[in-house]
Amino acid sequence: MTQQPQAVGLTEREAVSDAIEREGVALGRRLAEVALGRAGTPVPGLDWTVAETAAHVLTVLRRGLGDRRRSDTPAGTAEVNAVALRETGVRDPKTIGMEIARDSAVVARRVLPQVMDVDALIPFHAGMRVRALDAFGVMLGELVVHGHDIARALGAQPETPPEHAALALRAVLAVSPGWLDPAQRDDPPRRLLLDVAGLPHVVEAVISSGGLDVHTCPDDGTGEPRSGVRLEPLATLLALAHRVEADDPALRELAAALLPL
Repeated sequence: MTQQPQAVGLTEREAVSDAIEREGVALGRRLAEVALGRAGTPVPGLDWTVAETAAHVLTVLRRGLGDRRRSDTPAGTAEVNAVALRETGVRDPKTIGMEIARDSAVVARRVLPQVMDVDALIPFHAGMRVRALDAFGVMLGELVVHGHDIARALGAQPETPPEHAALALRAVLAVSPGWLDPAQRDDPPRRLLLDVAGLPHVVEAVISSGGLDVHTCPDDGTGEPRSGVRLEPLATLLALAHRVEADDPALRELAAALLPL
């Protein structure tokens, strides 16, 4: 029987909770080892230093702890980030690291378990309303991507479990339609397939004049693979976040169609 396309978003509340806490603790430990003199080290590809990037991560966690400010457009997200960063005055990496570890644990152990309906739509950036679990999955993505940013700036090797990257990627894909560059809308539709290790299904992204639609690729009943390339989840997430250039043509085309996340 041919399967129908489904949403790409998250369903594993406990896995997301555990990943948020673990990534927060890992980032906190890395920041605890940063000498104060390296707090001002620039982060490649960003306008922030190591300390500012870490402080940004802290503001993201606090959006799950009471800060309800959200952007109306993709470009407006940068403005919200800038305001929140200015309001967070601490720039000592060790202090920020302790607060990231603490707040990620609060999100994981107290907030997420109290989200009664993980399928309920809640306000998100770019004027979107998204599933609650996907919003927390994007928070995980911020921990993973910016953890990678900070490690790279410090010349360290990021250590992200593939399953954490895969969870974050599913959430990022779920919200990605809100970040489609309007200039990329076109007909005939462009159909892109992403076969990513750790994802339960091949992902199909369709870009058309109507926007971007992302869903699982239905099983055609042949048993044959729907995409010829198996992608790594962290590399895929980093490509969509414009951190690395993708080798896979479909992933490269999708990343190019998205505004900065």
